[in-house]
Amino acid sequence: MRQYNKSEILTRLYGLTAEDRTRLLLNKGMTEEELLRLLEHGSMYITEEELYISEITDLQSLLLMYVPPVLLVLGIIGNVLSFIILRHRMMTKQSTYLYLAALTVADTLVLFVGPLRVWVSQFTDLDIKDQSNELCKLVVFMGYTTSDISVWLIIAVTIERYIVVCHPLHANTMCNIPRAKKVILTLVVCLSAINLHFFWTVELSKNPRKNSQSDVGNNSLFCDGGEEFSYLVGGLWPWVDAFLYSFLPFFIITILNCVIIRRVTQAYKSRCLMQKRQTLITDSRSAYRTSSCIEPNIKMTAMLLTVSFAFLLTTLPMNICLIVSALWHMKKDPVSVARFTLAETITTLLMYTNHSMNFFLYCAAGQKFRHQLLKLVCAKSVYHLTLSEATQQSLKVISPHFRRKRSFGENGETKLSDVKTTYV
Repeated sequence: MRQYNKSEILTRLYGLTAEDRTRLLLNKGMTEEELLRLLEHGSMYITEEELYISEITDLQSLLLMYVPPVLLVLGIIGNVLSFIILRHRMMTKQSTYLYLAALTVADTLVLFVGPLRVWVSQFTDLDIKDQSNELCKLVVFMGYTTSDISVWLIIAVTIERYIVVCHPLHANTMCNIPRAKKVILTLVVCLSAINLHFFWTVELSKNPRKNSQSDVGNNSLFCDGGEEFSYLVGGLWPWVDAFLYSFLPFFIITILNCVIIRRVTQAYKSRCLMQKRQTLITDSRSAYRTSSCIEPNIKMTAMLLTVSFAFLLTTLPMNICLIVSALWHMKKDPVSVARFTLAETITTLLMYTNHSMNFFLYCAAGQKFRHQLLKLVCAKSVYHLTLSEATQQSLKVISPHFRRKRSFGENGETKLSDVKTTYV
């Protein structure tokens, strides 16, 4: 065990945040004044392991302090803009955009229940779900349900794209607005029913929190499973939710995307071959017409593949953490626990990133979405430009009549009534 001298202890100790410094001293069973007093007598040592754990905890606190607000700002602004664009009258003719519009609502709710709550708790050291029994039940229910709805909307979009690409003859009957509304409603009802048990199985319980100086020796209330449902909420349901949110969606989306990519590649090769034949036999304009019919479908497929693959990449690390936590029986030493907790924090923030990045994916991969966004942003300037051009054209037509009318005025004066009459 390495022993640090006074200067080393003070340098590394005061490099931590105030919260982590308090936690470290609390684990040593002393206050900051007692530490300084012991240092004066040279009878205090802090192990390298303890300082290393405090540095890991400090990094975790920094991530929870600065990453959630970035995700909130980008996600909420992006989701609001996405909803406005996706519900534009030019976009409401396709059921795919209805799914994506519903996805923006679900993602926004996830950001409010997740990153916002975590960020506020970093400042106040109070979690909103620990403030009352009703909030405890509601927050847990909303957290599970909104995230599940968001993921299964992505699955619905992927299945619809699979039907359009691989079974185009059934696309008109299976991929339409009325059916999309029924699918969305079914997902909301079913996933809400699956998680409805939280209104009975979770509640505020008493637990002595020894990690907080203010709670030492006190019984603090925290939101967790009731006495009869502790295993269901804490042991069984995290794996049920992992199956619904991560494992099963990961499998479905991966398989369908591989099939879609294979089909699109075959269609692209067939189109190129058909264009060459049509160019040799008939006029090249017919080949252009065929290309213009297929191209929008390929672009839409590329955008949706981007969204689904982004989900796979942002949730894969969390899946790995879940598997590792179940299969790897790590030693219960503080360093391993601190490292694994940091890894869980990083993967959770990465998972929340998936709910705040779809707007940028639409802009990057969706040509029609970019076009509507530019029209939305430039609408005011285009309106003023069009109005100015119309005014100029009107003045060109009016000006000859105005000059003729002015010539009939008395003493060469132009009357206001003459101007108004001529303008009308």
